[in-house]
Amino acid sequence: MKNNKIRDRHQIMMISSVHVWFDTRIFFKEAMSLANNGFEVDFSAIEAENKQTDIPNQENLTVNILPRKSRLSRWHYWRKFYQQFMNSNAYFLHIQDPELLIVAYFVKKKLGDKVQIIYDMHEHLPAAIKTKTWIPKFMRERFSRIVSSVEKKLMKSCDSTLFAELSYKDNYQDMELDSVDILNYPQYQPDEFTLSHSADNIAFTLVYVGALIEQRGLYEMIDLIDELVNKRKVIVQLNLVGQINENPDRLKEYIAQRNLNDFINLLGRKPYSQIWKIYHESDLGLCLLQPTPNNLNSQSTKLFEYMAAGLPFIASDFPAFHRICEEFKCGIDFDPTNSELMADWIVEFMADEALRIQMGQQGIKAFQEHYNWQIEEKKLIQLYEDKVNKDD
Repeated sequence: MKNNKIRDRHQIMMISSVHVWFDTRIFFKEAMSLANNGFEVDFSAIEAENKQTDIPNQENLTVNILPRKSRLSRWHYWRKFYQQFMNSNAYFLHIQDPELLIVAYFVKKKLGDKVQIIYDMHEHLPAAIKTKTWIPKFMRERFSRIVSSVEKKLMKSCDSTLFAELSYKDNYQDMELDSVDILNYPQYQPDEFTLSHSADNIAFTLVYVGALIEQRGLYEMIDLIDELVNKRKVIVQLNLVGQINENPDRLKEYIAQRNLNDFINLLGRKPYSQIWKIYHESDLGLCLLQPTPNNLNSQSTKLFEYMAAGLPFIASDFPAFHRICEEFKCGIDFDPTNSELMADWIVEFMADEALRIQMGQQGIKAFQEHYNWQIEEKKLIQLYEDKVNKDD
């Protein structure tokens, strides 16, 4: 019978019904790392906004790009993934979204220990729900508690959980989890992008890479440029790289009302390989996250990318960010709503090339010694190899 067939312990089905296929963590880091280490990866994720299809040619990696669906229609993919896995020879099912725990539940119910299911946790969903704008405010707290309960029950179907943030595990102390911290550190650092950044630019350039949304400091960054350009008469540029995850008309109007169209560039979402060139063309990274429950204890990936690229940064004054700034002296943290104080520092920073170079070099050193994907990759591969070699 089909359910009794012997499954290939080097075959992995990695799935996402939410993330675009060229998501940095799931494709360029995890999928490609596993493929490079001898695993056959059947990878499925969502098409890009611009229908990009330039897929890297990678041995042992098959990429299936899925059409985008509305939030209420994504359940069609759950059924598709279930059937696809049941018909495959894969021993591993690696799920990238909380909603796919329902697939994990039914697969495990049917196949039990004949397969291994890996749950890759990118965010603490119950905390994130408290700031989801598509959920009415009066429902968020209760809905968060319900989701927390359901998630924990479904996680029992998974054999291992990967935490992308150290803080996530604190929410699951009441569970006996086989878990590994696979932190979302940068994958590489091109040597040619570690030179002085300002030499190529006419104007001092600030950059942010990530989702363009209010809780990630979108409007605080615009207010900072407003303070610099309109009040201090300092000419700067801000490159915003990422998908606009809220009303684009509101955002563009906010920029236009402050006469900042010539100073703020909305570059859209970019593939991972192109981000490094953008960093090289910038002078200062921004990470002005707001103090939401899901942000306060986070380790923002973009900080480590700034460090890898030799790019000093301004971050929100969260405890984790403050520790990095204090220990490695590669950035500085402020109250993200205090645009005047940040502008004061930027004006001084612009005039001090030696400080810019020193902070950039210290960031590179911290990346090389502590915050790189090569360290995390070893833990990921070890997890899989241990499961391949485990006794039946």
